[in-house]
Amino acid sequence: MTFIYIFINFLLATNTNETISKAKFYKALASNDKIQIEELLSNLIKHKDTNLTQGYIATLKMSKSNFEKNIQIKISLFKEGATLLDQLILEYPKQIEFKFLRCIIQEKAPKILKYNTNIQSDKKQILSEFKNQNKSLQIHIINYAKNSDIFNEKEFKLK
Repeated sequence: MTFIYIFINFLLATNTNETISKAKFYKALASNDKIQIEELLSNLIKHKDTNLTQGYIATLKMSKSNFEKNIQIKISLFKEGATLLDQLILEYPKQIEFKFLRCIIQEKAPKILKYNTNIQSDKKQILSEFKNQNKSLQIHIINYAKNSDIFNEKEFKLK
């Protein structure tokens, strides 16, 4: 009986931590605040235990590159994040959240980086798979769409 109680508490704690991490991640990403991004990135690097965490790390590295003054470091950090995220997408092509993360970065990335070639294909897959995603991700996508040039909030409400 004690084992069952401990196991149930473990599952509840795990789900709560995952939700908090997702909310914290999207809050930091939306804030475009250097300190929040660096602190969360540092914390995630210590606990890079899931593929999703790896996707968050990749995205935050690309976001962090915006704050770098040295152009070589800026480009290197961006490419490191882009390579990791693109690799995760190749390994897990049905993981829509990775494609959503890439869309966020592609929309904001300077054109000179040429990191914008997958916007339309990612958008198409996000729209077609939206209703199959968990509620938490759906909320983050809709919230992002409110201020996006590539997404329209109405596209998701019709699904």
